[in-house]
Amino acid sequence: MTRTDSRGRFRYRAFGLDVASTLTFPELPETVVTESAEGDADVFVRVGTVPFDGETPDDGPAVTFETPEEFILLYDACRITVSQGREIVVDPAPDATERDVRWTVLGPAFNFLLHQRGHLVLHGSVVAVDGRAVAFVGESGAGKSTTAGAFAAAGHRALGDDVAAIRFTDDGPVVQPGFASIKLHDDAAATLGGGLVPVTDGGENTPTASRPDERFYRTADVDSDPVPLAAVYRLVDGDDVTVTPLPSVAAVAELGRNAYTVGTQQRRDEAILAVDRCLSVVESVPVATLTRPRRFDALPDVVSRIEQEVGS
Repeated sequence: MTRTDSRGRFRYRAFGLDVASTLTFPELPETVVTESAEGDADVFVRVGTVPFDGETPDDGPAVTFETPEEFILLYDACRITVSQGREIVVDPAPDATERDVRWTVLGPAFNFLLHQRGHLVLHGSVVAVDGRAVAFVGESGAGKSTTAGAFAAAGHRALGDDVAAIRFTDDGPVVQPGFASIKLHDDAAATLGGGLVPVTDGGENTPTASRPDERFYRTADVDSDPVPLAAVYRLVDGDDVTVTPLPSVAAVAELGRNAYTVGTQQRRDEAILAVDRCLSVVESVPVATLTRPRRFDALPDVVSRIEQEVGS
């Protein structure tokens, strides 16, 4: 048994999917390949040419597509084609680092792939409390990852950081766990403790691409079984820890704003799909505003309040 198949592809597990890749991903748990599982991968990642005749925008990443079955992602590090929820083709820029290419694949590419596979993919962090998933959404920098880290330090499972992959079953929405790492500022990780260990990149505890004092920290490994969704909380700064339910219309709008594929919703079919998926969540679980002080010493109170909410 090996961790590469007969074609030399590395084999991993992420978001409940078996992944065969010509790129290495130290962030992902490796899987052992048996002869009987040789051709059973759910997702294939490879390096290739991504043709694009249009102009790459100067104001940041972009996505374009002819059909919902094929997206073209335009990022500084690489161009990527995501097809039919099954294949990711990566075309690295000449000056791109391996790390930046990897993180673009693990972030945006997998987000759109999960969208194609029927998930509502939210920009949020998710933890499991008493066997039920709780998602935290909010603006960039709202503290989603730090909040998830506080739950992990308190002994709860971290199911996903920056990505809440929700899919729908006959029994209601469930969260598909991602992979066991959380992106934290160094001071947050030092304060939280809880056995968080930096993910090494080439032997170094490399910071993220956007901030020099932020890096990925590995949490306890999670299994790939889906976890029933209990609630979604929008994080807001305030003086006290309070929970305020959102009305249905506001809840749907909040989820839509936090969907990773919001940039595609100018197309009518994608907009309708987004509303339908958000409405399915709102009809099944509460969506609320979680107000709390932005202080490390307030995090235990946040954990305790959500434990009470989920247990009630």
